[in-house]
Amino acid sequence: MLFNPKILILDEPTSGLDPVASSIFKDALIEERAAGKTIILTSHIMSEVEELADEVVFLLDGKIRFHGSPAEIFQSTGESNLERGIARMMVETVYP
Repeated sequence: MLFNPKILILDEPTSGLDPVASSIFKDALIEERAAGKTIILTSHIMSEVEELADEVVFLLDGKIRFHGSPAEIFQSTGESNLERGIARMMVETVYP
């Protein structure tokens, strides 16, 4: 990092990256998190969110539909991956 911010805000940070660059970038984010940085990122790639996030905020139509850990999504939906868990939450609560 050019500067040493305490908070990183990243919008779809791996969009357009090839698998090697994406992997290197995610490793760097994990190092930054281990160094105590707060990282806020947006992503439509749920496997990426599952790999990187301690907390998830799911927004739909400008409203917070969920805020908690990926483990909480798994527990409340019975699903074993984040994409399916969020899809189930949407079907059950947003599009009943």
